[in-house]
Amino acid sequence: MGGTGKTTMAKEVGQQVESKPFDKVIFTNVSTPVDEKRIRDDVVKQLGLQLEEEKKLTHAQQIWTKIANAGRVLIILDDVWEKLNLESIGIQPGFHRTGTCNILLTTRNENVCTQMGCQKRKIIHLDALPEKDALNLFLFHAIEIGQDCPDDLKKVALDIVNECGRLPVIIVVAAKTLKDWLVKKWQDSLTALRNTEPSRHEIVDEVEMRFYNSLKLSYTSLKDRKAQVLFLLCSIFPKAYEIPIELLSKNSISVGLFGEFDKYNIARSQVNVVNNKLINSSLLLKADEECVKMHDVIREVALEIANEKVQVLMDFKPKLKEYEIFILDHKRLL
Repeated sequence: MGGTGKTTMAKEVGQQVESKPFDKVIFTNVSTPVDEKRIRDDVVKQLGLQLEEEKKLTHAQQIWTKIANAGRVLIILDDVWEKLNLESIGIQPGFHRTGTCNILLTTRNENVCTQMGCQKRKIIHLDALPEKDALNLFLFHAIEIGQDCPDDLKKVALDIVNECGRLPVIIVVAAKTLKDWLVKKWQDSLTALRNTEPSRHEIVDEVEMRFYNSLKLSYTSLKDRKAQVLFLLCSIFPKAYEIPIELLSKNSISVGLFGEFDKYNIARSQVNVVNNKLINSSLLLKADEECVKMHDVIREVALEIANEKVQVLMDFKPKLKEYEIFILDHKRLL
């Protein structure tokens, strides 16, 4: 299920086993649709490999030669949605001359594990958190360190985490939204969680409804129009896309959200402030090299909200309506 913490756990595994028992750990996001070149480039970068165009070996063969001589290697393939041709990427699981190449993959679909030839005894299911763990995670992010949580607040918190489906990614966002609020506001938020309805009727699954209600509450609680619009703007980029802050700034300015191009430096600083607000709320995630990205579960809900608040156009002919922002589709933005 989305939001159970598969990526977070895979990264933690990578950190714990790097150097021992593995000599090298490589982490790459696969996502969908599969872009083999991007995955190869990511692996090459982490291997510190310079590919040679004139060599008789293909790029995939050059990658494998490097891996084969790197000792014990763990390659983490995150967010796999379909069977991958590993050899075309440059990965050949199994024993070789100097060590072993092992693969750890995360996926929402167990059929992918079967298609990829995963060992059944090594398939690990991540379910929603037990109530106690879910509550502790919520309180860790919602209560100041060192402060005790009153029993009446703890009871409301337990109801909230259950409304969040006891899913880590949703719990963290909700907790940061409600941080240091009074009991009455937590109770009001719980009521809102239980009664929010999406504007469209495609959301019929109970888990999806909890995603939507929890994140809609966090979105509304931003109480900052620019932060809300920037959040929706990020959702139109492709899934798992690492959005360069520079590109996000230009797009935000181009639609009039942060002033004019002739005052770009001022507008750019405003983008950073709002961007950090979204990161602190866990609605956006930091990525490498001055980039941000959106968790796919959060992106799905953001797109649902965007159907209410954002009109995506192919030109700028219609007049700007109140609380709407006109943006080109993501292919043009990129």
